Amino acid sequence: MSKKFICTFVEKKAIMEVMSKPKKFLTLGVWIIILPFLGFPMGIRNLLFVLSGLVLVYLSYGLYLESEKGSKDKETFDNFSENKDFNKIEKQNIF
Repeated sequence: MSKKFICTFVEKKAIMEVMSKPKKFLTLGVWIIILPFLGFPMGIRNLLFVLSGLVLVYLSYGLYLESEKGSKDKETFDNFSENKDFNKIEKQNIF
């Protein structure tokens, strides 16, 4: 591989890390909107749509994992708080 290719790849990777997630989705959406009008042959256009779809799935899954990571604590609600220690109280009041 040439040194120029490696430098270009590293620069693109750095740009993608700096871009926020909404900006990535916006960029991908604009790409998908203009892709049919760019004049690519049918086979290449289909390949680009498939690759764009895979990038969309990858970004969405990363967003899903990020949201799951933040919600590790399970929320519990005391809807029936009067029955909270029902078994404990029942055992104490046995005749």
